[in-house]
Amino acid sequence: PGIMVRVSDNISEDPELDIMERIVHDVDIVVLLNDLKAAGAEAIEVNGKRIINISEVVCAGPLIRVNGEVIPAPFVIIAIGDMDELYDAVTEEGTYAYELKNTYGMEVVAAQGYNLTVREFRGINYETKYAEIIKEGEK
Repeated sequence: PGIMVRVSDNISEDPELDIMERIVHDVDIVVLLNDLKAAGAEAIEVNGKRIINISEVVCAGPLIRVNGEVIPAPFVIIAIGDMDELYDAVTEEGTYAYELKNTYGMEVVAAQGYNLTVREFRGINYETKYAEIIKEGEK
């Protein structure tokens, strides 16, 4: 169980907001990921890129680079964990996601689901000492 969160730029021409305030930045994704981790997310991915303790989420011009790969908006975050806790972390008033949506007009849509999966980490060589890597189809 977990949630899927779709985050995309504010495509309006709102004169009250500068263009830089209407687009999703790397820091926005980092804060959302941290909020999900704080809410108990056990596994997370962004646009199919697994997030681990050494993952990078940085600006790459109008795009964002995750684990060395450039990804465009919209950003789809999948988090595995307690659905209610995760959902509240991105929808309740006062959360960062709530502010992105209601102050900056960005699209932030969250949905709970039971059959969500998070892909394995693919990126720089990363060896585990204690964690066991389970291949797809194994349990």
